[in-house]
Amino acid sequence: MPQSPEQARDGLLQAGLDQWSAEVLAEYRVAYGSGWGDFTNDHVERVVGRKPRTFAEFAHDHREHFASV
Repeated sequence: MPQSPEQARDGLLQAGLDQWSAEVLAEYRVAYGSGWGDFTNDHVERVVGRKPRTFAEFAHDHREHFASV
């Protein structure tokens, strides 16, 4: 069952976060859960000069670095 924003905040407080940080993170959770961050842009491509790759591609390309972890 998903946590309510209050449960998330309380959990963060119990983990040792200060009140302000816990409340902000709980608010971000609500915002992102409602689609606030659901967009893409071309910033990576414009900055590095090539299309971005997926995390799966990155992990595959660097799998030898993760093998010892």
